[in-house]
Amino acid sequence: MKLINITTNIIISTKVEIADTFFKRFIGLMGRKNMEREEVLVIKPCNNVHMFFMRFAIDVIFVDREDEICYIQENLKPRQISKYMYDAIYVIELPVDRVREKDIKVGDRLVIDLKK
Repeated sequence: MKLINITTNIIISTKVEIADTFFKRFIGLMGRKNMEREEVLVIKPCNNVHMFFMRFAIDVIFVDREDEICYIQENLKPRQISKYMYDAIYVIELPVDRVREKDIKVGDRLVIDLKK
C-alpha cells in the first residue's frame, strides 16, 4: 500500500499499516523502538493521540471526511497528548521530520493506494 499526497502528487509512504480495530488502535506504536523512514500508521477512527509508553517522537497528520488534512502536529514527543481535532476522522503517524521532508501542508488531500 502507498500513501499519496494527491495535491502535490508525492508518495509519502510505501509502507502503510492500518489500525482499524479497537486492539490495533489501542496498541498503535506503543512498545516499538522506532519507525522505519517509509513507514506510516493510519489510525481510524481517530481525532486525538497520546504518546504515553512511547519511546520516540512522531509527526501526526489529522485528516477529515474529504481526505483533506485539517491539522498537522509535528514532533509530538513521548508523554505528550495531541490537540483534539473535532473534524478529523483518522490520523496518520509518521517518523518525525517526515512532514517537513515531504512538504505536507494543511489543506492537502491524501489517498491510500491499496495496490502493492
